[in-house]
Amino acid sequence: MAVRERINHFEKLDAFIQKNDLKKRDFCFVGSSILAEKDLRNNGDIDIAIIPSKRSKIDIESLSQDLSIAKERYSWMEITDKDLIENEKLHYEVEGYKFARPELVYSYKKRRKWEKDEIDKELIEESLIQNNSFNWDWDLFNYEYYPKPRNERGLPKPRFNNPSMLFRFARSVENKGFFGLSKYLLRNRILKNKYREAGLEDLIYFVIWPTAFHQKNNIISRIETRFESIEVEEIDLGDDMELFIEEMYSYNNAERFLGFKKEKIASEGSKIVFLKAKIGDSLNEGIDRFLSNFKDDVRKEFFAYMPDDSYHNILHGPDDLDENEWIHKVIEKYR
Repeated sequence: MAVRERINHFEKLDAFIQKNDLKKRDFCFVGSSILAEKDLRNNGDIDIAIIPSKRSKIDIESLSQDLSIAKERYSWMEITDKDLIENEKLHYEVEGYKFARPELVYSYKKRRKWEKDEIDKELIEESLIQNNSFNWDWDLFNYEYYPKPRNERGLPKPRFNNPSMLFRFARSVENKGFFGLSKYLLRNRILKNKYREAGLEDLIYFVIWPTAFHQKNNIISRIETRFESIEVEEIDLGDDMELFIEEMYSYNNAERFLGFKKEKIASEGSKIVFLKAKIGDSLNEGIDRFLSNFKDDVRKEFFAYMPDDSYHNILHGPDDLDENEWIHKVIEKYR
């Protein structure tokens, strides 16, 4: 099927490029047109990037409702429209028309996070990444951390600015409990006892990746602030580094960026820092909640000191106690 038959509103694009004396070499498709060209879904409109030397001469009145000029869409990745159109590594061609590489589209949707982007990301993952139907290049993928809105103290903005009295009372009971003993403190003590009865140490396991080695001492000090004690061991995995990364991220068989992570982490070296952190008796929140939040808190604090795309390649740790045991088993296998 010809490309113009796969992409909606192509006749409007024809009229536009004729009106503005554009050649195929002067513009590049971006957005949902790439998904339509790959037969993943129908596009609702057409977005194109135009070479700057031609863009300034465009008759804006000639744009239709279903046609838009996307100006410097990938500038946050340090890719200009000129780069996109002239650099063959950043686009592919079909029948002489240029299309932004799916890796760029995927990065953009990963960062923007609109509801439709979540659906599109799944389509790209299933059809272009997992099925190997496209020559995917992880070097073009940008996994930039995109923080949530934060208040003047640098903390995430609350979902409710004026919670009700009932809500505040319920949250107080949840966190402080009655007579100063919260449900979390009780549950954590019970959990620690179960650990000991099963012959397991009440330890949480973390891995500092080579990406963050220049900050390892500071990260270790940060982790020490929330645990009773900590043991540190540096391990050189040598040629097993990529196998170790793959197994470490295979806990729930849902790691979508395994290829990206293997390439980025292993390229920084083969040494890791393995941490065993002892849980204190005074942890006054659910352990699962604490683990999930704590790992992200550390990443946010140190992300500014890391290379590009390294937010998720700083510290690896569990989101729950089952994953904690998985990390321990993988570490023991490769020590």
